Amino acid sequence: MKKTVLFVDPPFHAFFEYDRWWFSLSGAQLAACLKARGMGAYVYDADRYFPKDPKTKLREEMVRRQDWYQRGVEDGNHHIWQHFRKTLSDIKPEIVAVTTWTSKMKSTLMALSIVKEVDPNIVTVVGGYHASTMPQDFAGNGLVDAILLGPAETSLVEWVEAGCKEKYIETSPRDLDLTKVPQMDRGAILFPEHFSISDWGAMQTSRGCPFNCSFCSNKVLNGQKYLTRTPEQVRAEVEEIVTKWGPRQLRLLDPYFVVDIQRTLRIAEIFHSYGLTWGCDARVDCITEELVAELVEHGCTHIAFGIETGTNAGLKRLNKQITLDQVRQTSDIMAKFQDRLVAKYHFVVGFPDDTLEDLEATHRFALSLHGGMVSLNSFVPLPGTDVFNAWKSTFAAIPDIYDYNQLNPKANFIKAIPQERYRTKFMDMLKDFDDYNSSANGVATFHPE
Repeated sequence: MKKTVLFVDPPFHAFFEYDRWWFSLSGAQLAACLKARGMGAYVYDADRYFPKDPKTKLREEMVRRQDWYQRGVEDGNHHIWQHFRKTLSDIKPEIVAVTTWTSKMKSTLMALSIVKEVDPNIVTVVGGYHASTMPQDFAGNGLVDAILLGPAETSLVEWVEAGCKEKYIETSPRDLDLTKVPQMDRGAILFPEHFSISDWGAMQTSRGCPFNCSFCSNKVLNGQKYLTRTPEQVRAEVEEIVTKWGPRQLRLLDPYFVVDIQRTLRIAEIFHSYGLTWGCDARVDCITEELVAELVEHGCTHIAFGIETGTNAGLKRLNKQITLDQVRQTSDIMAKFQDRLVAKYHFVVGFPDDTLEDLEATHRFALSLHGGMVSLNSFVPLPGTDVFNAWKSTFAAIPDIYDYNQLNPKANFIKAIPQERYRTKFMDMLKDFDDYNSSANGVATFHPE
């Protein structure tokens, strides 16, 4: 009998009224896998269906609104949850699959509670990052009928076809062959009228990263394996994006796009052949002036870099395998293209062994870069990462550790900095970063569509 599965990406940004521009890629991918086997599948991307406030473009404003999430996520009568209830009643799925992220734990549990409230007979399954790394957090919970560990493109289909009997379904990330996974189904996403044309330009040509940064979730999600789709697969998806959805700019959500330079340029040629502009993430140690010139020639308008810290000692602790000199060299190269290309440098503070001197060094270093933009996040302990494992007993003693997110500067696990002092410094840095990005020194002169 044909089953109908509703994939739920639970609300988080919606409570802040933050306008993040992409759709639930994982839900659309899994929906495609099920529909290829004749099943019904829909995607409920809860962060897109509600009012957005332009003020949240300032990260300071996102920090100020942290209590909006804490209040809203626990209020079962909130309009966001009422919308979810109505959707469940209208779709009437036999199975609801909720994707989990550590910072969304409260939202995940509320979504599951509402599912069982609407219809106790709905089979519930959790998957995604937090379910894969901390399945014990869901074991024995009456709201959860099954737990998916690892990538679910194959295992979820098999589980549904077998009657949803198993309680634990595990797949190793290293067993996944991305070339055998069907193209994601954007048409499965509910309420498309709430998405802008630019939202539909989000896509992935690869997954994973061959590097091993100590704080990053990528190794856990993908087993430190770099998985790629073929150029032919990428071309087919780009063709559909252009003809059916209409964006003229792509946002590549590959964790690290510039791994194999020849493959990167071949994919870039595909984008260019459709007249598309696009942006991606890269590492500073792969950047040369010649490469950037080629990428720009093929339509690249944005490149983002994960720098994280402004000290070489910090880079070594995080196993970044880059140096500050390489960052400066990349900044100098990127500045030469600032009339055609926007560079963005991401930083993170609040690691357990940070000091105020480390934060100040990061503060100064970020503002010394030129021809680009800078972004600041507060460190979030992610289960399964090397940093989390090294400080596991410390994090376990904090009852609300899962409430932490990148713009919630709670870091009472830092040995050398009092909590309030850390928050004050973080807010000072955020203000300076926002001011810098608004100044002629920070924002590149190029403004893409």
